[in-house]
Amino acid sequence: MQLVFVRALILYVIIVVAMRVMGKRQLGQLSASEFVVAMMMSELASVPMQDTGIPLLYGIIPIALLVGLEFLATFGVEGTSCFGLEPISVFIASKTF
Repeated sequence: MQLVFVRALILYVIIVVAMRVMGKRQLGQLSASEFVVAMMMSELASVPMQDTGIPLLYGIIPIALLVGLEFLATFGVEGTSCFGLEPISVFIASKTF
């Protein structure tokens, strides 16, 4: 029982840190893709939290991967001056979307 409690605490801290790193504090601040990532993170964390036979890293590594992919998607759309990237614009019939 104590092992499950410690595993739950560790995964809770990791998910809270991941959400803070993504820059979101509340559910209302999430875009649709960020909401999907948050749901996937919770699902990925639930399995190793409950089953002590599954290593904790099997939940931590996919969560870190999802946060990294979300960063890549955000930087690809919005761009950032930190990496010298420019926002992606789509031009169709002389209109910018």
